[in-house]
Amino acid sequence: MSRGWLFALDVKHEVFRLLKTAFPLSSEISRSRLLDVIEAGPQGEDARGLEERLFHRETYNLLQWLSQADPKCELTIRRLNAFQERHPGFAPREHPDLDHWSTSGWVGPCSPVSVDELLGKRPADQVDWLLTFRGERFSGPDREGLLATLTESVKRDFEWGWDLAGVLRHRSAWDVDIWEHLIEAWRQSTLSEEQWKRIFSCLSDHGNTVRIVHTAARFLFDGVSKENSLPASLLGEAESLACELQKACELEGQDDGQEADGDWATQAINHWGGVLAQFWLHALSRRRAEAGSAWQSIPPNYRRILEHFSSGRDQASEMARVILASQLHFLFAIDQEWTEKTVLP
Repeated sequence: MSRGWLFALDVKHEVFRLLKTAFPLSSEISRSRLLDVIEAGPQGEDARGLEERLFHRETYNLLQWLSQADPKCELTIRRLNAFQERHPGFAPREHPDLDHWSTSGWVGPCSPVSVDELLGKRPADQVDWLLTFRGERFSGPDREGLLATLTESVKRDFEWGWDLAGVLRHRSAWDVDIWEHLIEAWRQSTLSEEQWKRIFSCLSDHGNTVRIVHTAARFLFDGVSKENSLPASLLGEAESLACELQKACELEGQDDGQEADGDWATQAINHWGGVLAQFWLHALSRRRAEAGSAWQSIPPNYRRILEHFSSGRDQASEMARVILASQLHFLFAIDQEWTEKTVLP
């Protein structure tokens, strides 16, 4: 009070912080004197040029701040209530100790429908809308939000998702983003053996569409690498689908056009070629476990796949080689001669 800092703009934040700490510890006499000065409002230079409403706003902010600093102080509460009655248009500010502030944050995807609303209609009745809805990226429901809701819907109701897949297959609509979210939902679901079979049958009919390869490769990889996931009886069908996915990309010359940035491992585990390589190695591990003491060496069909990766000049093969090299110890243990000849160089 003696320094005239109560309404000084250049130290406003610091004064408010100081009051928040000191006011609850002060005597009633000190509190009363302080409240008198506050109710008198800004004076001198602090009051110059202030409009009447802003003049009273500064007083209100301080009274409100002190009432929050010590909610049990009846003296402050009485003064604040009396001031509020004289100036009913004021309400607490988010930052009364600041004259200017800004906030930032991330606004996530927004769906135009809920999961229940999506599941409440047959896929055939809304497929056109699902295929064409775009929305507004920054000002309302958007496609990203819709697709996220679609993923959750398929996870909740497998049959609804299967019906949607059937509608898309009937239309030969393979090159659409819905497939990526359908497959992702299946990847995150606990599937029965019969459901696995249906999905393999569906994906094997993909018409050489490369759009779904990465998501489908991840689906296969998770299937063989997670415990209690892909039934052992369906490992052969998974291997067949992996071959089809690889051929589809090779026919199209699928590549992401990016040079390795030095972090080969990170790029490899996220590239479809690296994901497929991981699938084959995990599948090979399961074949090795099935064979038990009868195991002799890597089977010929696996050798062909792995040797294709080891000699290919495309980026997918390069990424697959990173995965093979990272598993040198495993390959050496199950087939020393082949590994020394093919992988070690």
